[in-house]
Amino acid sequence: MTEETVSQFGAVVIGGLIAITSGFVTTVLEDRQRQARLPRNLAMAVKGEIAALVDRARERRYADRISEVIAQIEATNEPFFMPLRIRFAYDRVFDNNVEQIGILGGPLPELIPRFYTGLTLVLDDMANLADGTSKGLPIPVLLRVYRDAQRVLGETLAVGERVIEEIDVRYR
Repeated sequence: MTEETVSQFGAVVIGGLIAITSGFVTTVLEDRQRQARLPRNLAMAVKGEIAALVDRARERRYADRISEVIAQIEATNEPFFMPLRIRFAYDRVFDNNVEQIGILGGPLPELIPRFYTGLTLVLDDMANLADGTSKGLPIPVLLRVYRDAQRVLGETLAVGERVIEEIDVRYR
């Protein structure tokens, strides 16, 4: 082998090592950037869904409507079953990302499922009242069911507002 051939071979080997190293470093850096964006993107998506649900519940005054039903039952001593139809899945972001919630910081991995569990409990109670499952309940029990649903709704909305605040602080 001539000195020139050895020199060319060395240049090829060094060039190959540089290409491999730069490809590896680029892949690692891109992966790190993607991993750094993932929690923020997830937090923003969850915040958007929860904020929409909390805002609509407040705008539509669901807690006030339950109070009106309670007052009507108390005034008439007759059962009343508030109609309810659920046409859509209101937890698509959560449902599609539930396995990822743990990557979020602070109390969010605990608070987010608490919000959705509370929402599910309220919707389930209200659906049972609307579909006749609760027909035949004595008036005091029926009132307790409505009051419990109203209390859980209030607690759930407060948890949702806390999730929104926590996301604003952590991921703004």
